[in-house]
Order: sequence, then structure tokens, then C-alpha cells
Amino acid sequence: MDSLNRMATEIADEAIDFAEELGIEAYDLDNGGRVLDFGVEAPGGIEAGLLCTELQTAGLATVSTRMDDLAG
Repeated sequence: MDSLNRMATEIADEAIDFAEELGIEAYDLDNGGRVLDFGVEAPGGIEAGLLCTELQTAGLATVSTRMDDLAG
């Protein structure tokens, strides 16, 4: 099994590749780090949120959304 960091890095790279479609932004820092904005300053969206959750779990969890009626 790959390391969690390697798995998360692959998902982060995927997010960066599709940043425009997802409505996210990537910022390079002076210290060599990178910040991915999934909806604070960037517009984000549902798909961005789903990918962000996958990134946070290094791909070890699957998330989805569904439409449903709410009482009230």
C-alpha cells in the first residue's frame, strides 16, 4: 500500500489539474508550500467539496451527495 502522503499528493495533483473546472485555486507560497482553496476565496462547489473530502482522507473514504426531501 502506498503511503498516505503519496496517496494524498496524487489527489492534490488531480485537484490542481482540474482547478478551473472545480472552481478551486492553488497558491504557491514563498517557502515552497502550496495552498489549495476549495471555497474560501475560490468559488468551489459540490464537486470541489467531494474531492476535498477525498483529499483529507487520502482516498481512504468515498463520499457522495444525494437529493432528498426534508421534513418541515
